[in-house]
Amino acid sequence: MTTRILDEDVVRVRGDLFDAFTGETKAGRVVRTLYWGDSIEFVDEADNASASVRDVRVRLYDYASGEHQEGFVRKRREDGANVPLRLRPPGAERLLEVTFVDVGSGDAALIRTPGGRHLLFDGGEESLVTRLLAATFPGTTAAKPLAIDALVVTHGDADHFAGLAALADAPAHPEPRKRIHARVARVYHNGLVMRPAKVDGKKLRDAERFGKKVAEGGEHYVTELYDDPRKAPVVNDGFARWNEALDSLLARNGAVVRRLAAGDHDAFDFLLGEDIEVRVLGPVTELVDGKPALRILRSADGAPSAQQTINGHALVVKLRFRNVRMLLGGDLTAAGAQRVLDFAAHQHPPISLESEIFKVPHHGASDFLPAFLEAVAPVASLVSCGIALEGHTYPRANVMAALGRASRSDAPLLFSVPLVSRFAAIHVRTDGRRVLLAPECAPGQLREAYAWKVDAAGAVTRDAWGIV
Repeated sequence: MTTRILDEDVVRVRGDLFDAFTGETKAGRVVRTLYWGDSIEFVDEADNASASVRDVRVRLYDYASGEHQEGFVRKRREDGANVPLRLRPPGAERLLEVTFVDVGSGDAALIRTPGGRHLLFDGGEESLVTRLLAATFPGTTAAKPLAIDALVVTHGDADHFAGLAALADAPAHPEPRKRIHARVARVYHNGLVMRPAKVDGKKLRDAERFGKKVAEGGEHYVTELYDDPRKAPVVNDGFARWNEALDSLLARNGAVVRRLAAGDHDAFDFLLGEDIEVRVLGPVTELVDGKPALRILRSADGAPSAQQTINGHALVVKLRFRNVRMLLGGDLTAAGAQRVLDFAAHQHPPISLESEIFKVPHHGASDFLPAFLEAVAPVASLVSCGIALEGHTYPRANVMAALGRASRSDAPLLFSVPLVSRFAAIHVRTDGRRVLLAPECAPGQLREAYAWKVDAAGAVTRDAWGIV
């Protein structure tokens, strides 16, 4: 067996596929799609170089069975000849790999750096992220766990972080294929810890859901911000479960649990050696009585709103790998977006929000700021949604239209991560100058992919559009 790195954009692996509708196993069907920069394990690498071999045997992990199986990749034919798969040279730098995962009503994104570090942004509400990690990183043990270098919880809504607690239970899962051992080196969050709706039988008003607050200039501010949510005296059920999970997930030596605010870029300095820069753009704190505080934001009717506050103060992060930039917006609202815009504009020098890839805030809700979208000017906008909530369907049509207008591409890409499969996802691969984006509607099922190049000035050139 030989493992190499692909230099092809899209490679389909074929094998035996069980059809749940008919109960039959069908041979020669697509069972996995591999992408530029993915590892491929050859049964015999000589098959790839041999002109007489059309089907190259490969080995891959099948999550459904929990076992490694053989499949094959059919070579392209050009001028009557079998063309070997293009492979990156041994020792070549790996790509930056990002997977935006369908977790239902929520968000989750897994980032793998060229140097082999892992960053996880949010985790949905169910155990789907844990299943994804178990499928992607099989064979972990307590002695050799998956190292998650940074776990970023953008804000304390259940659909963004409750599912992460399943990671703590995963080592003891009764099904071996669903087991994953993970250790987290850094946990970053926005510092807001939600209280229950009632404490000691008393219903809390929205302005009281985050602990201590003070009034100043006609506004109320939360001053009880926590680096470690486990130190909050009273928490709601979601935070209680998460606090228990943290005890199991944190690395035993030197683990960091830290509240981040706009300007805390140093939290990601561990990536600088890989030419990766991360800017923390939100939440924007204010000094009240000499302490950092977050303003209690208001709903459309002007009343203090716990939901507006926790969403509007979500962690907002911009990642740059050489020429390619990506902005992750959590559940940022219009009010929060304005604060991020103001913060970025008043830095020296000002921070540009322009990004080729934009994780659209709040599942495409209508509470958005057009000026913020225009500042990002994305090439590809990704929305995690696909369901109806509170009488509305997400993403909202006006958001999608605004994203199209704000794009600096002559052919904007707008994606909504679908809810048609447990592992539906959007895959992004980049070497910092070229981007491949491929949306999977089901495991291995790819109908389109897109590639473009970005120069040092941010100019975009289409490389391939609608690959199939």
